[in-house]
Amino acid sequence: MAFTPVTIPTGTILSTNPAGEGLQDNLDKMRDYVDGGVVAADLATDGWVEAKHVMRGHYNPIVNMHTFVTGLDGGYSSATNEMSFVGDGPTGRGAPDNPEDTNFSNTGVSFFLRSAADVMFHFTAYPITPSIDSLDAGPLTKATVYIDGVKALETQCSTRHIIDLSSHQATDFWLSHCQNVWSGFLISKNLGGGEHTITIRGETEGRYSFLMNFSVSLEAFYR
Repeated sequence: MAFTPVTIPTGTILSTNPAGEGLQDNLDKMRDYVDGGVVAADLATDGWVEAKHVMRGHYNPIVNMHTFVTGLDGGYSSATNEMSFVGDGPTGRGAPDNPEDTNFSNTGVSFFLRSAADVMFHFTAYPITPSIDSLDAGPLTKATVYIDGVKALETQCSTRHIIDLSSHQATDFWLSHCQNVWSGFLISKNLGGGEHTITIRGETEGRYSFLMNFSVSLEAFYR
């Protein structure tokens, strides 16, 4: 049954006689009620809880993860002078039929779900492939989001460095103004409870490609 407090007369000064006027009795009964006395019939079927009733979540600054009753959010954003990169070995060197994707450093996020959730991932990056002498074609760099080691092909994005074929511009490190800025998102419906990871992996046909101004983030909402 629902908790029924002891009625305290209007105008009573509780600080002078709290026990005699039912204050301590109410506190004890409420303690016992919350600590196991609540039953399903005491709760309304809807509208019984609002955002103001949910306590503030827990923030872990080590992994930049904020955990709430309804889910969690977190991610990583690069520093101004920070770069991430992949090389052509073992990825795209020699144009293999099945190049091996390699992690872009600091683009992985590990997180724990207490139960099944809908999770949205988002990523951004500015990729650069430096000019390399003797390469007659613009080297292609690709990146894809991996969830728990599984490639989400629909997130794949790419960029190509366009080389001036007349001189290759190897000595002055010319960079194309045609670089594609990467940005995308992925929603994973009903991702199971437990440990998970999201990572950006890629491969390049150039000697190497690096990222600037990159970030990865996630938002999870329990079902």
